[in-house]
Amino acid sequence: MSIYAQINNLGLKFTDGTENQSGIQEKAWFIPLSWLKTIANPKIGATAGSILEITESHVMETGKKPVQMAPLYKKSGLKSTMEGEELSKMFKMSAEFFIPQISADNLGTIGAIKNYRGIVLLKRPGVDTEFIQVGSEGLAANVTGAEVDFGTGPTGSVGIKVTFEAYGSMPCYIYKGELPSDKVPSSASKSS
Repeated sequence: MSIYAQINNLGLKFTDGTENQSGIQEKAWFIPLSWLKTIANPKIGATAGSILEITESHVMETGKKPVQMAPLYKKSGLKSTMEGEELSKMFKMSAEFFIPQISADNLGTIGAIKNYRGIVLLKRPGVDTEFIQVGSEGLAANVTGAEVDFGTGPTGSVGIKVTFEAYGSMPCYIYKGELPSDKVPSSASKSS
């Protein structure tokens, strides 16, 4: 039986008066799968949201922590587009971050994470109770692009643009757990 057969609230709607700001907040995290001790997944129930909501927390291996990124709001974003043949479609998630600083640590971080597979966590403006998650245990996010730009003349954009991509059956995942750490989560519904 299809997981969609038990859903009882399918429908696409706009709720008048609801906040719906564009863009992503100026903080995001990349977590290699090999650094995670446990990876939470959606618990599919009777609602359409349950297909992509992760309510338990991921837990990191001892001594590991997420790789934090501090992107510019106006030059960073997330898109999810559908690809594939008829009746066999997938979503491709692309998260692009522009970090406006060229430093040894930033360049070294890009060099260090370029070959890891993992998940990316980020938040939308005005939404502090959950993360958008790009990638999963089965279809991880990968670094697919990194551009270092020293700028041209007085108006150039100096910084690093890094792009992560992942495929999945859903447009993205909604992670409602805590920002992963190597500590036991105190609650599955809190986030940082």
